[in-house]
Amino acid sequence: MKPDKYLIVWAQIFSKLEKGEGSMFVYEITARNRIPSPTLKRILDYGINFSEIKLDYKWSNKILTFSSFVKDSEIKKEKVIKQKVKVQSLKPISEIEEIVNFLNEECGTKYKKETKNTQNLIKSKLKEGFTIDDIKEVITKKKNEWLGTEMEKYLRPQTLFGNKFESYLNQSTQINIHSKISNYGKTTRKRNDDFQDAITKADLIDYSKIK
Repeated sequence: MKPDKYLIVWAQIFSKLEKGEGSMFVYEITARNRIPSPTLKRILDYGINFSEIKLDYKWSNKILTFSSFVKDSEIKKEKVIKQKVKVQSLKPISEIEEIVNFLNEECGTKYKKETKNTQNLIKSKLKEGFTIDDIKEVITKKKNEWLGTEMEKYLRPQTLFGNKFESYLNQSTQINIHSKISNYGKTTRKRNDDFQDAITKADLIDYSKIK
């Protein structure tokens, strides 16, 4: 069993205990962590027998009941709780990184995942129940609408993930005609420039030396 899975399971258990919930359904833990019951039992036994977690548990009728913290285990408990906080913070950070990377790739920006304001904006949307796909959808919609226009400067976290996020998410997809015309114009100009360059080079050739 990987150490991170071990820590996650115990972090969830301690979180329940801190709230005064001494009993929990076995399925609640196994389903959440996608592990079978035997694996959960091994994690529990390992934590109690080898990690000095002084905690009794009873496994009866698919219900897990914990009891009797021993005072000399408080130090160990604090360590596990700290690990719990660390483990719980891993998920949002990885989600933040995924979203910021997507924004930068889609819009050609260079926003940092470490920026506190950006982290708070994304965490807020996730806490409100929006998904990573929802956030990516908003980024894509506004990119298609704003890129290549004077609104391009608003392809930034504080605008995309701000108060209008839900309205952005629910708006119909718009095609950025201005951007397409602009890109077409750039392509046409490049072709014309290439053509003129070819004519200039052709004029420089000394055709008298060609047999």
